[in-house]
Amino acid sequence: MNMELLKSLAVAGEMPAQEWLRHVPRRLGNYRDFYAAAALLHGRLAQANSVNDGGLFGETTQQTAEGFCQLMLKPGDSFMVDGCARESWHDFEVAIFITAEGLLRLDELERRRQDREFAMRLAIGAAIISAVATALLSMVFR
Repeated sequence: MNMELLKSLAVAGEMPAQEWLRHVPRRLGNYRDFYAAAALLHGRLAQANSVNDGGLFGETTQQTAEGFCQLMLKPGDSFMVDGCARESWHDFEVAIFITAEGLLRLDELERRRQDREFAMRLAIGAAIISAVATALLSMVFR
């Protein structure tokens, strides 16, 4: 899932956080759904144009996940974390963009995928050639 989020950023380069976070699957229905997106920021693969110097949305991955959840709340909605209400940040404008490290990671993963495909094709080709050679040699040495 993380790579799909990163790929969507790579295609756009930069996008509003709410638009990017729509790609996040909502299985739990709370801030824990956004840990994957928060991990991309804390792993320096993506960055936010937030007020923090590091381009993070919070000091920890959990705080960033909570902030992302707040961004996705409808106006007037809220949720509780550790007994504290978190209000909607629906109108808070923040953009998320991919970093150079994020682009390099995607490129590396693409190269690994191509290497695996080449290795599988080579193995299949070798198996076919071996099977044909075995069949032909077994007919010759009967």
